[in-house]
Amino acid sequence: MRVDCMYKVLMNSLGYLDCIKAPPFELTEPGLPSIQTFFNSDKSPLNPHWFPLGSAIIYLLLFFKILLSPFFTIGVYDLYLIGRPLSIIADIGSMVFIYLITKNIFGSKAALLSLVLFAFLPTSIQHSHYYRPEPFSVFFILASFWSMLKLYNQQSIKHYLFVGFSIGLALSFKISALSLGIPLSILFLLFLISSINSSSITLQLHQIKLFLITGLVIVSTYVIINPYSILDFQEFWEWNTREINIVNTAGIVPYTIQYLNTPNFIYEFLQTTKWNIGLLTGVSLWILFISAIIYNFRYPKINEILLLVWGFAYFITIATVEVKFSRYMYPLIPIMIIIGSGYLFKVQYYLSQKKNLFHPVFSILIVILTTSSVLYGLAYTNIYTNDHTAVQASKWINENIPKGTKIINDNHWDESIPDIYGYQIKQIPIFESDTQDKGFNIAIDLSSSEYLIFYSNRTYNAIFNNSYRYPISASYYDSLFNEKLGYSLVKSFTQYPEIAGIHFQHDTFSINDIPTPIGFPTDDKSGLNLNLGYGDNDIVNYDHPVVLIFENIQKYKPDRIYQTIYSGRTNYPSELNSMLNTEDRIINSNGGTWNNIFSENILAQKLPILSWFILLEILTILFLPISLIIFRGLPDKGFGINKLLSLFIIAYITWIFVYLNILTFTIFAIILIIVILSAISIRVFFRNKDYIITTTKNNIKIFVLQDLIFLSAFALFVLIRWFNPDLWHPYLGGEKPMDFAYLNAIIKSTTMPPYDPWFAGGYINYYYFGQFFIAVYIILSGILPEIAYNLAIPSLYAFTAILSFSVGYNIYSLYREKTNFNRSSVFAGLMSLFLITLSGNFGILFQIIDNPSYLMNPTRFDWWGPSRMMEPQFSITEFPFWTFLFADLHAHLIALPFTILTILVGLNVCTNLLKQERIFTKKFIASFLSFALILGSLSVINTWDYPTYLVISLFFIFIGIFTSLSSIQQTITKLILISSSLITISYLLYLPYHLDNTIYTSGFHLSNEQTNISDFLSIYGFFLFILLSYFLLKTLSFYTSLPIPRNLIIPISIILISAITVILSFTLYFGYFTVGIIVILIIILKLMIPDLYINSLGNRYYLFPLFFILLSLSICIFVDIFTIDNDINRMNTVFKFYNQAWILFSIGSAFLLTILLESINSKLIFNNRIVTFFWIFLLGFFVINASLFAIFGTTSRVNNRFTTEFKSLNGMEFMQYASYTDTKAPLWNPEMNGLNLNHDLEGIMWIRDNIQGSPVIAEATTEPHRYMWGNR
Repeated sequence: MRVDCMYKVLMNSLGYLDCIKAPPFELTEPGLPSIQTFFNSDKSPLNPHWFPLGSAIIYLLLFFKILLSPFFTIGVYDLYLIGRPLSIIADIGSMVFIYLITKNIFGSKAALLSLVLFAFLPTSIQHSHYYRPEPFSVFFILASFWSMLKLYNQQSIKHYLFVGFSIGLALSFKISALSLGIPLSILFLLFLISSINSSSITLQLHQIKLFLITGLVIVSTYVIINPYSILDFQEFWEWNTREINIVNTAGIVPYTIQYLNTPNFIYEFLQTTKWNIGLLTGVSLWILFISAIIYNFRYPKINEILLLVWGFAYFITIATVEVKFSRYMYPLIPIMIIIGSGYLFKVQYYLSQKKNLFHPVFSILIVILTTSSVLYGLAYTNIYTNDHTAVQASKWINENIPKGTKIINDNHWDESIPDIYGYQIKQIPIFESDTQDKGFNIAIDLSSSEYLIFYSNRTYNAIFNNSYRYPISASYYDSLFNEKLGYSLVKSFTQYPEIAGIHFQHDTFSINDIPTPIGFPTDDKSGLNLNLGYGDNDIVNYDHPVVLIFENIQKYKPDRIYQTIYSGRTNYPSELNSMLNTEDRIINSNGGTWNNIFSENILAQKLPILSWFILLEILTILFLPISLIIFRGLPDKGFGINKLLSLFIIAYITWIFVYLNILTFTIFAIILIIVILSAISIRVFFRNKDYIITTTKNNIKIFVLQDLIFLSAFALFVLIRWFNPDLWHPYLGGEKPMDFAYLNAIIKSTTMPPYDPWFAGGYINYYYFGQFFIAVYIILSGILPEIAYNLAIPSLYAFTAILSFSVGYNIYSLYREKTNFNRSSVFAGLMSLFLITLSGNFGILFQIIDNPSYLMNPTRFDWWGPSRMMEPQFSITEFPFWTFLFADLHAHLIALPFTILTILVGLNVCTNLLKQERIFTKKFIASFLSFALILGSLSVINTWDYPTYLVISLFFIFIGIFTSLSSIQQTITKLILISSSLITISYLLYLPYHLDNTIYTSGFHLSNEQTNISDFLSIYGFFLFILLSYFLLKTLSFYTSLPIPRNLIIPISIILISAITVILSFTLYFGYFTVGIIVILIIILKLMIPDLYINSLGNRYYLFPLFFILLSLSICIFVDIFTIDNDINRMNTVFKFYNQAWILFSIGSAFLLTILLESINSKLIFNNRIVTFFWIFLLGFFVINASLFAIFGTTSRVNNRFTTEFKSLNGMEFMQYASYTDTKAPLWNPEMNGLNLNHDLEGIMWIRDNIQGSPVIAEATTEPHRYMWGNR
C-alpha cells in the first residue's frame, strides 16, 4: 500500500474502499489501528504489503502528509512537494557527514574539496530531485561511518549507541545496508583483539556486552521503523528474494532486459565515470580509490580500511550482479570522493617534501579537477531549467495533433507522456512473447493509427538487446526506424547537460546495433556537442529521455506492414546459452570414437582391479615428495592428503589445458602432464632428500596404517560392487544411467566443456568436474567404463576413509601437541573414520524392533528406509555409507572426500599462520594455492558444498591470523588480504567453468516443512549422545569446581531454566520445536569452551571440532527455516545439507569422544563405578546401533538386483540375463511378457564397434516415467 492509499485508509477518507478491495488488502481494517490490529499484519492499515525497499520511505512521507494535511490539500500528484525537500535535506546532511569524515581522516583541505565534489556531483543533483531511498540511504551510511570513526577514536557508550542507531536507520531505507556489517565487524574485532591482549576477563566481558548492546540497538531501530518486515516476515522474505532474483538475473522482468550480456565492472566504470561523476573527476577518483586499497595493504590505517573494505565489497557485489541500474553505484561514490580527496592532498604533501616541479603542477591539476567537477555539475543542473522532454512532447502533441486522433504508445513497462487526453491511445504490448498473432496485431495497429510515440528508449533498447527472443519485435523497430512501415519521424525531443554552449550528449542508439531513425537530429544543439556514448536508463530516462514521435505518412495496409516485419531483421545470436561453438561441435562430433579410446585386448581388461589399484598407487607415490614438503605442518605430514590431492592436480591441469585448447582430451595429454609433474616431484625429492627420508622413517607407522586403511576400504567396496555391479535397477536403480551417460560423454569429448549427451549441440551445464576427475583415470587405465565405474566407487570410498582418519588424527595430535605416532590420536582418527564412513542412523534398529525375524534373513531388511527417515516428507536423509552403498556416481558422492580434503588443506594453512610463517614464501604460497584449488573444486564438483566449506575455510584463516599476531592493524590487513585472496583465487582457478555455467536456482524461500524432534534424534542421536556426555561428564565438573559463591547458584540456575523454557515455548508455539532444541545444544556447546581452553595447553585447535559441531547444528536450523528454490518440498535441501552436517558432526564428535575416553581411562566418572559402567554400556549401544546398517543394510542391498546368478564388476553384464517388465508401458509391450535386455546390450556393442566419432543419435522415449526402461 502506497502513501496516498495508506493515508485514506487511516483517515477513513473518501475513496479508501478502492484501496482495500483487492488482495492482499481485503482484510485491512480502516482507521487508526488498535494495538491488537497493529500487531495483526493482515488487518493493520500500516502494513504496506510492499517490501522491495524499506518501509521508512513510506512512513516518512506519510508522516509529513498527515502533519501538513490540516493546512494544505495534498493529492497523490502533490506528494513530490513533500518528497523533494526531504531528499534535498538528506543530500545536505550527506554533505555535512562527507566533510566531517574527510576532516577526521585527512584534514580540513581534503574535507573542503570533498564537500565541493559532492555538492556538484551529477548523480547527487539528480537524486535530490526525486523522492527515492538512495539519498536517505547514503545519508545514514555516511552517518554510520562517521559514528564508527568516532567510536574508533573514543569507545564511549554514546558512540556505540549512535553506531547502532545509524545502521538501523540505514537498513530501514534499504536492506542492502547490511553490508555495513563488514566494517562494523572489523571494528569490533579490533576492539576484541585489544581486550584479549590486555588479558582482562572483565574488559573482554564488557566489550562483548557493548557489542551486544550495539546489535540490539540496530535491530530495535530497524524493527520499530519496519515492524511489518518482522510481523509479516513471510511476505517480506518473498518480496526480497524476488528482488534478489531480479537483480541477479537480467531479463526476468522486462525493465531489466537491457542489461543482458552487459560486461561486469566495465559497465559500472564507464557509467559512473562519464555520467554519475564526470569524466576527468571520475577517472581520477577510480585511480585514487584503487591506489588507496593497494597503499593500505602496505601501510594499513584502520580509519581508511573501514571505508575501503566496505567500498571494495560493495563494488564487487554491485558489479557482479546482472542488473546494473546506475543508482546502485550511488552509495559508493561518496566513499570514493572521501578517499580521493584525501589521497590527492596526500600526494600533494609528498610532492611538496620533494620540492620539485611536480608539486605546483599537481596543485594546478587539483584546481583543474575541482573546476571541471563544478562546471559539469552546473551543466547537469541546467537540465532542470527547461521542461522535461516528455512535457515538451505533451505540449507539441496537444498543439499539433487534433483530438480524437488514433495514437500508438510504445511504452510497455515504461512511463507515459503526460496530459494527452482526448486521443485514442493504444499501447503495444511489446514485451509479450513474439508470435505471429503479435506481429499481425502490431501491423493492424500501425495501419489504423496516425501517430506512434516513444517516451524513452526502454522498449527498443531492450528488444534489440534480446533480439533472439524477440525477432519479430526487433524487425518491427528496424523497419520503423528505416521508414519501411510508412511512418516517418516528425518530431524528437532531447535535452542534455549544457554549460557555456558545451553539450554533453548521450547517444541513445550507440549500443545493440540499434539503427538511428531516419531524420533524427544527431547534432541539433548549437555550440560544441560532445558525444559521451550511451547513458544508463537511470541517468537519462529519469529527467531527460529521448522522446520520439512518428507520423503515419504512407498509410500502408496491414498485410504490407506484416510482410515487411517478417521479411526484415531476425537477429538471432550465433551462440545461445549452454551451446558448444561451431568449431568445438565439429571437433567433438568427429572425435570420441570408442575403439580409439578403449581396447578389449589389453592386460587392464583382464586384471582390472589390480591394474586400477596399482595405477593409483604409482601416481600417488610419484607426488609424495611434494606433499611431504607442502604439508609438513600436519602431524601426518600430508600422507593422508597426498593420494587424492596428487590425482586431482593431474586431472585439474589436464582440464585447464584442454579448456584453453593447448591440448585435446586424450591419453597423450594426460601422460604428458604426468611426466611433467613427475619431473617436478623428482626435482623436489632430490632438493629435499634428507628431510623426506627422515620424515618417512620417523612417520613410517602412521604411513603404513593409513595405507592399510586405504587398501581395506578399497577392498571392502570392491567386494560390495562385485556382489552387485548393476548400473540399473527397475525401481531402485537410482540415476546410474544419467551418471553413466555423463561419464561416457566426458570420456568421448575432445574439448571442454564436454558435450551434453541429451542436448544435441550443447554442453553439460552441470557441476561435472567430479565425473571429469574419474574420466581422466578411466582413459589413463584403459579399463572399460562399465567396469571402471565399479572401481571408481571403491576408490572414492577409500579416499574418504583415509582422509576421515587423517582429519581426526591430525586435529587431535595438534590439540595435544603430539607430533609422533600415539594411541589417542590414532583412536581419534579411527573414530572419525568409523563415524564418517561406516556408521548409520537408527533406521535398521527400528526395523529390528518391528520385525525381529529379519535377523534370521537379513535380505528382508529395507536398506532404502534409512535414507527416508522423515516420512511422509520427501526429504532424503542419506549418510555417507548409504551414499556409497547406493553407488550412484553423483556429484555429492564424488565431493565427499573433497570436502574432508578441504578441511585438511585448510588446517595446514592455519598451522602455517599460527607458526607466523611469512606469507610470501614458496612453501606458504604452495600450501595456500592447494587450499584455493581444493576449496574452489567444490564449486565445480558439487556446488552445494562450496558455501559451507568457504565458511570453514575463512574460519581457519581467522584463527590462524587472530591468534598469531600482536599488531591490530597487521592482523586486520592480513585477514582481509588472505581471505579475499582465497575467495578470488578459488574462483579464478575455475573461471572457464564459471563463465560457461548457467545457474537456474539462486534463492531460498521459507520452508513449509520442519524436522520432527524424533526424526532429528534418530538421525543424529549418536553425535548428540557424545556432545551431551561431554557436557555432563566434563563441562559440568569444570563449572562445579569454580569458586562460585553459593548465593549466586540459585539465581544462575533460575536464569538458565527460564531461558530454556522461553526458547522451547517460543519455538514450539511457532512450529519450530526442533530448532529450539538445537539452539539449546548450541548454548551447551559454547559452555564447553572454557573447559577445553584450559586443557588445550594454550593452543586453539580445540576450536575447530567445536566449530564443526556448531556449524552442523546451524545447518540443521537452516534447513528447518529455509528451502532452496525449485526444490521438491525440501527433499534436496535436507539431502545436500544433512550430508554436510554428518561429516562435520563426525569429526567434532570423534574429537570429544577421545577426550572423554582419555578422562575415563584415568579415573571413574564422578568416582562412581556404576555410573561409569552405565555410560560405557550406552556408548556400546550407540556404537552397535551405528554399525547395524553397514552389516544388514549391505546384505540387503547387494541382493536387491535383477538376478544374483553372477558376480562381476561389469556394470552392464546384468543385461545378458535380465528380463524387464513395465506394467506402465503397454504400448511397447502389450503382452507383458518381459523385455529381454540382452538386445539392448547387443545394440550398445554394435554402436561402439561400428560408429565413428560422436554423432547425434535420435533416441525415442516410450513413456514419461523417468526411472523406467524407455527413458533410460
